[in-house]
This record gives sequence, structure tokens and C-alpha cells, in this order.
Amino acid sequence: MIMKRLHSLDAMRAVLMLIGIYFHLAHVYSVDARGWGQNRETVSVFFDLFILATNYFRMHAFFLISGFFGALLYYRKGVREMILNRFKRIFLPLIVMIWPIYILNDFSKKFSEYQAKGLGFFDSLSNSFSAMKFIESLPWSTLHLWFLNFLFFMSIFAFIVKYIYDRSLKNKNPKQGYFGKMIALLFTKQWLGTFLFCFFFGMLMALMGKQKAQGADHWWEWLWFFYSGGIKSFIAFGFFYFIGWHIYGQRSVLDKISIKNQIFIFIVFYALAHTVNMNLLKYQYSPYPETNHIFTDHIDKYRPQKNVTFSVDMSQFDFTQFEKDKSEFRGVFLLGTFNHYCEDCDKMEDEDGDLIYTKTIKVRKGIQKYIFSINGWEMTSTPTADSECDAAPGHKYNIYAMEVLDQDVVLDTVCWQGDCSDCSGNQIYNMSLTKSQNLKRDLIIRSYKFLFNFMVPCFIMLLLSLFVKLYHAESKRMRYVSDASYWVYIIHIPLTHFIPGLFHQSNMNVFLKFTITSIIITFICLFSYHYLVRSTFIGEFLNGRKYSNK
Repeated sequence: MIMKRLHSLDAMRAVLMLIGIYFHLAHVYSVDARGWGQNRETVSVFFDLFILATNYFRMHAFFLISGFFGALLYYRKGVREMILNRFKRIFLPLIVMIWPIYILNDFSKKFSEYQAKGLGFFDSLSNSFSAMKFIESLPWSTLHLWFLNFLFFMSIFAFIVKYIYDRSLKNKNPKQGYFGKMIALLFTKQWLGTFLFCFFFGMLMALMGKQKAQGADHWWEWLWFFYSGGIKSFIAFGFFYFIGWHIYGQRSVLDKISIKNQIFIFIVFYALAHTVNMNLLKYQYSPYPETNHIFTDHIDKYRPQKNVTFSVDMSQFDFTQFEKDKSEFRGVFLLGTFNHYCEDCDKMEDEDGDLIYTKTIKVRKGIQKYIFSINGWEMTSTPTADSECDAAPGHKYNIYAMEVLDQDVVLDTVCWQGDCSDCSGNQIYNMSLTKSQNLKRDLIIRSYKFLFNFMVPCFIMLLLSLFVKLYHAESKRMRYVSDASYWVYIIHIPLTHFIPGLFHQSNMNVFLKFTITSIIITFICLFSYHYLVRSTFIGEFLNGRKYSNK
């Protein structure tokens, strides 16, 4: 019985990893994509919805399953063996694989960007190769493998804490204890258990002031634990790892979960959360528009727009550098939450030639964040770190902030040098996010973040019920997919840049492009796994064993 239930969870983990391929590929064809080479003629808001939906619960569910298997390893083999296992299976593959993946990803991104600009295939290849610089290809971040970094430290932390707890209380039974009894409610009293799961995660996120678990700076960096944003992301995902760990202790009641009940729970909880969220939209302080641009048109029905005039003084900027570099000056641009940081949507104008560039646009009431840029994201002007103009003090990226209330706004001219002053050194007083906050706004924002995250566990429990009931039996095909998923996920990210780049100059239907590129990427990943990994030392390195290809 235990092995049957393990098959379902193993299959769920594999599927969650494979969804990551199509999650990343969808960015190429989404309207709101950033950092992805695109043909802007073939994009669709459907892929924004897909990204939002999958990103909402996918990694949370993955960490829950990882917690389950972490507990399994702990109770079967002990602390010392498990630490060694996690190092060999998680951290060591990260260290070994990240540099070649980083180099390939850098090359693939450049190739895709050149293709999107209309260069020929061979020119794109040669330019991508020539643009490669060794120092820039060093793995400064963990890219899409950030979860391995998190999971390793999460496992070590869990193992150490649990070991100390068991030794002090002489408790070796994972069923015992307050948390074990609470987790059992997820399967024996689904309505109550799911509500408590949702409530506690929503409260955790509201108290931390986080809208999304991975929605902070630095979580993808090697040394994430030196940053508050990285620590908060670790805690958010660690919550699910903790739940998964204790689910292992209640594995005997796992099959009591009902798909029918979870569907009803999902519908009722979603209806309640959505109703309250729609009422929060009436308040100007709601951060809902920042979640994803696809809701903007809907939200604007609730929140009126006002004219806001932005201006930046370029008189101290050295324009001769474009002549020296033989590069093109395409203009000064305004990027912000109101245009989803679109790199070429709002070009600023200097009609009188005084080098003060201005732009007047309609902006929704509430808090807005923005920066000035040259040639898209090529150069940017942001406020001085931790200044009154900085929307996010202490964060890696500095952003201006202002607040639209009940009337049109003409903001003071900001000097390109990036400070709370004009180019003459005079202090300016554009409305600051940090200065204008109050109790009412904080309460509304935290309420929204609670409700936004309230539904995450509900998604996961519905997904868990489907796999437990539908994939409980052993399947050779699903086992193969499970074994392949680790390798596939590691290598897929460069392909999600390079393969779509081959089709950037084609104007075929966006859904057809996505389908074709998905098939090609999936085939390459599985082909390479079958013939280069499965029966080789690489397969043993990643999966702990080698398989026969027969």
C-alpha cells in the first residue's frame, strides 16, 4: 500500500518539474515577457494566464512533495546518510551543471534576441558567439536551478531540527505530536484541514508582506540567505516543505482524500476569496494590478485614471558616447507599473530642445513605480539607494515611486543622475511610497496578500487528490518520465531561448509556434536523456542508479 501511494507522489513531482519547461517557454509568447527574445507580432495573453496559473502553485507543490520524500529518507536511513544523499543528489548536481547551463543560456538568449531583430541565422550565430565573454558567463546566479539551492539548505535545516527534536523528546514516531494531528485533518476532515492550511499560509505571507513566494530580490542567488527577500522566499517555500514532511507521518490516511470534496472546497473558497478581492479593488491602495498586466483593463473599471506628467532632465547626460561606440540613440523611455515596464511603449519627447524629456499618460489611481531609460533597458536612471524617492529601500533594484490621488499630477523634473533632486541640486518632493504609507493602506495591502495566497494550498490539495486517486498504481511510462524529469528540467532553459529563436521571423499563429517549439524541446530533452544519460554515469549521478535502454 505504501509503495502505491509513493507512485502517485513521485508522478506528481515529475509532472510539476516538466510543467516548468512549458512555463518558461510560455514567456516567449506572452504579452508581458521580460528578458526573453520575442517576435512581438506573435504573442497572446493566453500565455500570460498560463504563466500566472502555473507559477501560482507549481513550486509550492514541488516543495511539499520534496518535504514528504525528505521525511521518508530521514526515517529510513537516518540523519548522516540523508545529508550525504542530499549533497550528492541536489547540491553537487547544481555545482557541476550550473556553469555549462549558464554559458549555453547566455548564448541562446543572445541568439534569440538577434533573430527577433531580423538577423539571418548564421549572422545570429556568429554575433552570439562573438558577444560571449568569459567573465559574463560565470554563474553569478543559480538561474532556474535556484530550487536546488533552497532544497539542499531546507533539507539540512529540517534534518538537524528534527534530529534534535527527536533526541530531546525521544520521539521517533512521526505520527505523534500536535503538527501530525493537524496534518491528518487534511485527509480525514478535508474542509477544516484545507481551510487551516490556506489560512496559515495566507497569514504567513501577509505578516511577511509578500505577495508571491518567489516575488522578491535575490532568491535565485547563491547567497540568498544574506538578503531579507531571499530569507522570506525560503520561509514561504519552507512552509510547504514542513507540511510535506508531516504528511509523511500521516501517509496511512493519504488515500482518504476525495477528489469530489476537493473540487467543492476549491469552488467555495475561490468564490469567497474572489468576492472579497473584487471589493478590495475599489480601494486605491490595492496592489492587484501589479500581479499581472492582463487584469489591468478589468481593474480600470473600478479605479479611475488621471493624467500624470513625467519629466527627466538630460542636460548632464553625455550623448557623445553613442558616437564613440557607434551605437544608435533611439530615445528616452518611461517604464513603470502603469505600462508593465514595457521597454518601448512610452517614448518621451523633447519638443523645445531644452534636453528635458516629458511624457503625459493616463495612470490608475494608487501607488505607481517607475524608472527612466535609454534605448529600452540599455541604460536606466533610478533613485539613489535608500533615498526618499526609492520605492524599495534595501532592495537590489532602486525604483521611483509616486501616488495618484484625486487629481491630475505634474511631477517635478528629475535629473538623469538619479537622485531626489533636479540637475541644479535642488531637492524635489515627488510623492514617495515610503513617506505616504499609513495604517489604512497597509491593512488593505496585507489583506490582499492574505487573500491572494489563501488559495495556493487549495490548488495544491486539489492537485494532490487527483494524483493520489488517479496515479496510485505503478506505471512503467510514468516511472520513465519521473526518472527523466530531473535531467530534462536541468537542460531545458537554454532550449526555451534557442528553439523559439528559430521561428521568430515566421508569422505563423502563436499557438502553432508554441506547439511546434514545445514538441521540439521535449523531443531533444527526452532523446538526450535516453541516449546520453539514462544508462550512463550521468544518470547514476542524477538519479542514483543507471538503467538499461532495452
